[in-house]
Amino acid sequence: MKTRPFYHLSEENEKELFNNSIIIFDTSSLLDFYFFTDENINELEEKFFKAVRERLYLTYQSHFEFLKNKDKVKMKPIDSYNSLLKRSKNKDDSGHIEEIENVVKQIASNIGDEIKGHLKTFEQKVSKNNKHPHLKSVDFNKFNKQLDKFKNQFNIFETNFEDFKQSIIKEIENQKTKFKNHEIDKVIPLIENYFNVTEEYSVNKIFELIKEGEFRYQNQIPPGYMDKDGKSGFQKYGDLIIWDEILNLAKGNNSNVILVINDVKEDWWYLDENKKHISPRYELIKEFKDNSNKEFWMYDISTFLFKANNYIATSIDSETIEEIRYLTEENTLEIDDKNFMEWVFDYFETHQIS
Repeated sequence: MKTRPFYHLSEENEKELFNNSIIIFDTSSLLDFYFFTDENINELEEKFFKAVRERLYLTYQSHFEFLKNKDKVKMKPIDSYNSLLKRSKNKDDSGHIEEIENVVKQIASNIGDEIKGHLKTFEQKVSKNNKHPHLKSVDFNKFNKQLDKFKNQFNIFETNFEDFKQSIIKEIENQKTKFKNHEIDKVIPLIENYFNVTEEYSVNKIFELIKEGEFRYQNQIPPGYMDKDGKSGFQKYGDLIIWDEILNLAKGNNSNVILVINDVKEDWWYLDENKKHISPRYELIKEFKDNSNKEFWMYDISTFLFKANNYIATSIDSETIEEIRYLTEENTLEIDDKNFMEWVFDYFETHQIS
């Protein structure tokens, strides 16, 4: 590759990366698949996963986090369906049916009371011959008949709207039932069929990374330092463990790496004033280069799929990519925290160590 600034990726370098890199999905990008439609996932499987099967990887830490969080995340689309009906405190774009219903009720109330009341008062004010204002040519009777006709028509509309609302509620309940059925999981088969998972780190290795993480986090060396206050114990260092696994995977396979990550935090990305990512952090690109003498870059899932169409001819429909972009932007996932001692207990129980 030609010499270039670490923070810049030319079209030539990008094309080479897409054709010759290990492709790693992180926890956030995999969990976001639960927000995709069945049609989205089927298309990705046929047009993307099958095409790059040999190059797809998942770090053990990401796999661990995915399995720990998947059941909770699988239920999150239920909140999205509920928010179609009623306004959510945490979501401005919600409660559409409730808002429509409120407007319909308001119109119905205005026709019956507000308009009739104002019209009657107005007629009384202008109908007396002995004082002003006086409007003798206004046909109040005709307008009242038109208003009654409109009210009757709106009563029919109210009934039709109620039928419409009930049909939506029924369809939403059908969709929610699918998600409540834990036997249905559309993401696990993708992992089992298409992803290579790295080897699990030993507890001693994790303790070493925790010690390293203390220094890195104090000096805001990416990745992971944004989790130092929001998480506790072992999970505070999850991103650092993922990063270390990526470094070792690249060095062991003598390969460039593309990381598909929907976690938009400043300890992974340079962000603009609107919190949109611009490029991977310089420190990550340099550390990767120094460690393996290879190239590293990151993309969110929708940008990655768009680029894949350009460079490896995956032919994913542009509407599908746009749907995925919308869905991933609409849903911000919080990875569940777990106390370190709980994790140690789980570890030893899983590995039958007494």
